[in-house]
Amino acid sequence: MQSRVVEGLLRERTPAAQLAAVMRQEKEMNYRAYFGIKFYEDSRNRDEINSISVVLQDDGIQTVCIARDVEKWGEVTLSSQELMRITFEEIDKSDFVILEMSEKGVGLGIEAGYAVARKKPLIVLIKQGLELSNTIQGIADIVIQYSQPEEIKISAHNHSLERTGDSAPESRDERSAGS
Repeated sequence: MQSRVVEGLLRERTPAAQLAAVMRQEKEMNYRAYFGIKFYEDSRNRDEINSISVVLQDDGIQTVCIARDVEKWGEVTLSSQELMRITFEEIDKSDFVILEMSEKGVGLGIEAGYAVARKKPLIVLIKQGLELSNTIQGIADIVIQYSQPEEIKISAHNHSLERTGDSAPESRDERSAGS
């Protein structure tokens, strides 16, 4: 069940404005974010997933990560159809989507596209020095480059989401209208 403020933000014009409204008006509340990251069956990036999740939790963001919470680090096997159905349901239940895109993956691209289609604010994390594709840059509401997970602070980027008028970044709707 979404709060009154979260319901109200759905009337905001852009996903970026939605995220700013949620974070501005509900600072003490935990936000729910879908957290996507390339996952390996041998769990080689399990520590990275946990580290980023802890940092996000410290920033007031509760994450759901399919590899951790649904697949239980590889203990639960799902068909590809079931995996995507659950992924889309979790994105729909989230206030916004955070994708760590330092390593490319088709699933991450699908999640990004779905988030945009559902008008969910999209936050992209990428390690310093790595290149983010133009297409992902074009749909992300916020891109955060970092060296260590401790540098990730979504609330510190709230100011960039509150811009209005001529200085506001082009909205997703305006970008797609030109296509």
